Amino acid sequence: MDPHRRGRGGTSRGSSAAEFAIKHYANPRRISLLSSPTTSSASAEPLLLVEKDDENQIPKAPRLHSSSWSADFVTHNEDLLAQILLFLPPKSLLRFQSVSKQWLSIISSPGFRRMHSRKYRSAGSSFFVLDSCVDDPPLNFISLRQEDVKLMGTITSGLNDFLDGGLVLNMHSCNGLLCIDVSFELTFFNEDRRLLVYNPTTDEYRTIPREKSAQDQSEGVNIVFDPSKSHHYILVSALVVNEDEDEFRFTVYSSETGLWSETAAKFEHDGDRYYFEKGAYWNGDLHWVSVSSGTLCFDLDNKRLRPVIPHPSTPSVEWRDICYFGESGGDLYLIGLDKPQAMLWKVYSLKRDYSGWVVKYSIDVASLVTFYPSMVVEEESNEKHFDLHMPCFVVDEKEKKAMPVILLRCKVISYDISDMTVEELAEIDSSHLEHAFSFRAPKYCLVDAVQHTETLACI
Repeated sequence: MDPHRRGRGGTSRGSSAAEFAIKHYANPRRISLLSSPTTSSASAEPLLLVEKDDENQIPKAPRLHSSSWSADFVTHNEDLLAQILLFLPPKSLLRFQSVSKQWLSIISSPGFRRMHSRKYRSAGSSFFVLDSCVDDPPLNFISLRQEDVKLMGTITSGLNDFLDGGLVLNMHSCNGLLCIDVSFELTFFNEDRRLLVYNPTTDEYRTIPREKSAQDQSEGVNIVFDPSKSHHYILVSALVVNEDEDEFRFTVYSSETGLWSETAAKFEHDGDRYYFEKGAYWNGDLHWVSVSSGTLCFDLDNKRLRPVIPHPSTPSVEWRDICYFGESGGDLYLIGLDKPQAMLWKVYSLKRDYSGWVVKYSIDVASLVTFYPSMVVEEESNEKHFDLHMPCFVVDEKEKKAMPVILLRCKVISYDISDMTVEELAEIDSSHLEHAFSFRAPKYCLVDAVQHTETLACI
């Protein structure tokens, strides 16, 4: 089955950056938490993103002069030219396809694309955001790099256009490929529910056939794509076995065979919910987290479950909340609150032999609260708690940086915990703020955020 490719352009409900709920600042301001709020540059009013031509932000195609012996030699040696092109990022290669028929032939060939996806690794500093405002539009984005804001706006607009009229039930990503579970309502009692694998970089997608009766049993479908191991991807689906929803079975789809296969893996739990729709691919396996029981690992090679890995021991009986669970910078991280008013959050990483968790970082929340007191909410019962989302935790080993991305009620910030510096990335459009309870201030209700990385991988 050939993948479909859509052309960008035309109009769509997400075509204007002003329609996005998350509006990135043109000049993100940085705040040192080591200074006082009164003397900080935080009082400066940032400007909102202004659309501008990014022609100069994208590398120009090199000019090949016939008088240059070196250029002529490279031009007539396709193997050498292909090796040079492998070092370029995907967005440049997609543009360079228009240089000549020769370049188009090389860059668009499946062999080159597979080799490029294996060699090239994007930094992964942008995220698709799925929020509770499903009408217009269902998807937004967060970008940590200002130079990627316009590109991400174009990609997200195209994805919203592609999903126009559909309700995104779940979205999962792995190394540049998205798995989207979307429902299109046909009539009041009838729906068209589709499972799609989509490459936002190349704008290609494939519809995945569902198992019989699996649609109503699915608790989540995860995609696993590791170009260092194979140019094929697999989907792992967790299905409810009985109506009590305390037993699950697992099936696997392979893009190589185009078929679903049943596994012998089954799992029973005692009522604690596992987030099967938010699996994390790490150490060659797929992992799911629960609030209090621990982490479940699915052995992809043997199609079986490993024993549950308990959460790190905490002063309280059970974890109060999971702020973040996922892979970043080569490690699997767990960030949670063990006390409602804990002011120092510990970031745990899992040992590669699965023997336990270790403290990798600490996050000083007290300094954040000083600058952003709205983080703390007092309930009618006078109990205080943190009111925020942490959709992303980005670790850059080369730069020696670890940054949680935090959604406050109407603002998106990143916090570099190494030098205690905050960067205010974006604001939330007031029309997308919701009132959860009458005594709470309006907030942005995020459902999920999945990482975007560039890849030329074929689907």
